[in-house]
Amino acid sequence: MFHNAVSGFLIFIGAVAMFYIIYSGFKLITSGGDPKQIEAARKIMTFAIIGVVVVLSSFLILNLVGFLTKSGDCITHPDKISTGGCK
Repeated sequence: MFHNAVSGFLIFIGAVAMFYIIYSGFKLITSGGDPKQIEAARKIMTFAIIGVVVVLSSFLILNLVGFLTKSGDCITHPDKISTGGCK
């Protein structure tokens, strides 16, 4: 269940980031050379990319901690804790 929620969250974040990157590209193309609009479009794109990097980094850190502590199943599948599957 937790694994499905995390996967769904990553897909959602990817879709939102893709929307914002396309939106900022559209704003950049339609800016007409206006420096304020170009800067606004670049900020949107930068923040969208930073957001994706932060989310993916947190996912990577979670899996890395689980791997290094040999309790990866307990971290990524917490439902095994209640069933006694984690030691």
